[in-house]
Amino acid sequence: MPSDQFLTTLYIELAAAYNMNGRADTALVLLLSAYEGSPKNNNLAFKIAYQYDYYLRKPQEALPYYKIFIRDRKETGEVVSNNPQEISYSEYARNRIKEISR
Repeated sequence: MPSDQFLTTLYIELAAAYNMNGRADTALVLLLSAYEGSPKNNNLAFKIAYQYDYYLRKPQEALPYYKIFIRDRKETGEVVSNNPQEISYSEYARNRIKEISR
């Protein structure tokens, strides 16, 4: 049986491929499966939130996952880009939580 880390990576890659082919619903199933196998992988919470929010246009479904991501994020590992057009996952999640909660 493959390791959880390998399966998680495989599910994430497959989800990206399904998104590129217009199958956002199938991509979400894969991301949820990855999260089930690796619930401590906080970036998966963000990816699920983004999947609901951006690809499926269901921001209310995204909100709990954005909140999980913010609650469980690790301050030390986050790199903020010097490019003013790029924002961190945390900043994006905080902004979307505010927007969705209005």
